[in-house]
Amino acid sequence: MKQSLKVKFLFYITALIICAMSLTTVVAYFSSKGAIHKAITEQLSQLAISTANQITFWIHDRKQDLTNWSGQQLYQTSLEDSYLGRAARESASARLKKEIQNYKYYESLNLANTQGEIVSSSDENSIGKINIVAEPFFQEALKDNNHLTSIMKSPVTKKNVFILSVPVKRNEVVEGVFYGVIDVDFFNALFITPIKIGLTGYAYLIGPDGTTIAHPDKEVVYNVNIQSFDWGREMMKKNEGFITYTWKNVEKIVFFKKNEELGWFVAAAAGTDEIFAPVRRLQLINILITLIFILVAIISITALYGRIILRPMDYLMEGIAGFGRGELDKKIELTTGDEFGALAGTFNKMAQDLKKTTVSRDALVKEIEERKRLENIVLQSEKMAAVGQLAGGIAHEINNPLGVVLGFSQSVVKRLSPGDPLEMPLKSIEREAVRCKALVQDLLTFSRTGKASKEETDLNRLVESSLSLVLAQAKVKNVELLKELSLNLPKILVNENQIQQIMVNLCNNAMDAMSQGGMLTVRTRRSSWKGKEALEIQVQDTGQGIPAEIKAKIFEPFFTTKEVGQGTGLGLSLVYEIIQKHEGQITVDSTVGKGTTFSVVLPLNISSP
Repeated sequence: MKQSLKVKFLFYITALIICAMSLTTVVAYFSSKGAIHKAITEQLSQLAISTANQITFWIHDRKQDLTNWSGQQLYQTSLEDSYLGRAARESASARLKKEIQNYKYYESLNLANTQGEIVSSSDENSIGKINIVAEPFFQEALKDNNHLTSIMKSPVTKKNVFILSVPVKRNEVVEGVFYGVIDVDFFNALFITPIKIGLTGYAYLIGPDGTTIAHPDKEVVYNVNIQSFDWGREMMKKNEGFITYTWKNVEKIVFFKKNEELGWFVAAAAGTDEIFAPVRRLQLINILITLIFILVAIISITALYGRIILRPMDYLMEGIAGFGRGELDKKIELTTGDEFGALAGTFNKMAQDLKKTTVSRDALVKEIEERKRLENIVLQSEKMAAVGQLAGGIAHEINNPLGVVLGFSQSVVKRLSPGDPLEMPLKSIEREAVRCKALVQDLLTFSRTGKASKEETDLNRLVESSLSLVLAQAKVKNVELLKELSLNLPKILVNENQIQQIMVNLCNNAMDAMSQGGMLTVRTRRSSWKGKEALEIQVQDTGQGIPAEIKAKIFEPFFTTKEVGQGTGLGLSLVYEIIQKHEGQITVDSTVGKGTTFSVVLPLNISSP
């Protein structure tokens, strides 16, 4: 009970420390966040307002420039329709070209008469070729008003520009219009691009219709209209203020102010991730300090009773784990004289009792596995011996009659004249007699008493010839034969008779499984076996399938599910043995009621037997 109280005390003290430090961290986090938010918002508002005011002053200065120029006698004389006026126009154009060199933000400076004709210009291509009588900025200037246009495309350079126009007056009479075309890119480079707020903050400019006029991201300029977004429409409704939105998966806080004279919005934006990064760093530091404090407290408190509780507990856990692994000879060395010592003694006594009554599980499992392995070896040896005896008997009993049949058929064939009707049947008898002799040799191969020669052959041709032998039987049993033979297969080193025997056995078994007829599909294709290039033969039927409980026995000699007299049980075992001699593999996939697929994989390059 005493030790339990110490553990509870440690738990409650730790929980109290965690709660206190967590509360301190949260308060410090939100206080810092509020202070940084206030400082950043003030900085953003000051930037946006000061930039808007600078733009206003700059526009006012440009209007004053144009007004001063419009009052110069050279430009006023150039508007006269006289010899002196026409002579003055060349001088006026030359001076305007010089002014362009001094004031880089102008794309062009132009002087137009009251009919809208350009009489003098810094751009010679505009003189006498452009008429601006229909332009609103021209009409407003004729009415003795200074005018600033919205953003438009320059007809000369195709750049984005805006135009400032002032009337040219003499004796209070408007005699023409003086206007300057200002390059927006130069304007942006002067006022917007230099503004940097931290590492990722920036300023941008929005036109009266919501079009982005200036932005650090060039793809945004003139391609994004903020009225397409909810936050943009909200921004356009106000003259100034703060707004928060997400742009390209980054949250932004923005202060914007509208320039009343131009109708443009100046906005200063900063990413909240960057703004509050110091707060997050402070939070991490506070968490680290909290963890260190908690760790020191835990170590200090644990040191008071660690030797009394923790060390005996470790001894007990280590000893119990050893018992679980079967280490019953190992004792828990703990003699403290308290509850832990009594518990250790109880476990030691239990281990000794188990040792007397328990047999080693690992030894028993190994003994059972070894016994099964030996039984399988003996069983296989007995089966192979029986098959060897049967093969020897068949060889002696069948070879002699076959020799007679083969000899007489060959003798008769030699005596027939060409075209004799008996020639084809007798040659078939001769061919099948030769094949029967090969089958006898296959039985000897199965009993491991003979060697079969191998030669390179075309697998598709071999399959085709094998299927011709079962075609008649397929028609009788109402089985449709489907061939799916891959083209351009490489040649393979096999014994042709043995592979033909594999095909015939597998096809016969498949047709026997389709007593009511069905589909027999034979496929060939490229494959691999044990890291080598190989060819695969598949024989698929739509028969009754093989039950799972007998699937493991189908390759055993003399195992058959056919009725007495209809099968010997050697077909699939012979197939298995032939494939083993070819260093290949046979697998079976079967579903009861749907059909069976036998897959034979034969490597291309076979090592010498």
